[in-house]
Amino acid sequence: MTEFSDFSQILEMTQPSSNGHEVVPDQGATPQVAHIDVDRGVFVTSRGEDIELSGKRISSLMLERLVNEGKPRIPMKEVLILGKHKQMEAAPNDPGYLAMLAEWESNQKIATLIYVFTIGVKGKPDAEFVEEQRAFFPDASDVMMKYLYVCSLVPDEDIDKLTEAIMGQFLPTAKGIEEAGKFTA
Repeated sequence: MTEFSDFSQILEMTQPSSNGHEVVPDQGATPQVAHIDVDRGVFVTSRGEDIELSGKRISSLMLERLVNEGKPRIPMKEVLILGKHKQMEAAPNDPGYLAMLAEWESNQKIATLIYVFTIGVKGKPDAEFVEEQRAFFPDASDVMMKYLYVCSLVPDEDIDKLTEAIMGQFLPTAKGIEEAGKFTA
């Protein structure tokens, strides 16, 4: 995931709409680029659909805790030194450890997306969506249903941009952009 070093990086990925509202693509126009509509506090997908962002901060400490949850420890193995002294040594290339590490990496990526999407996006799935998905995910919690709902709203090609928008930890406002301009002039 991307960390932003300054406000300009957030502005670079922000493409304001022509009328301050939803952009309606022209028949001959190139495909729309996913972006944040600063004035409305929404993420506009490449299909032109709005996803309302919560503007809640994603704590880096909480995210770090989540990412490191369940990380397998490097196993130790006994080795002989000079043929007679035994010593414990880390075995990071142990096949069992590498398999557990690969599984953990896959799981932590999903856990991170679940956290970021459920905290960073407003709203919740409607009853029809929950009922429809319950057949496929019978044990899904409310958090998991919200994650599935957000996933259903976001085109695959926009997932990284939505994650970056949420991880920006704040939405730039029109007033904030105006004030930032005073300092750079």
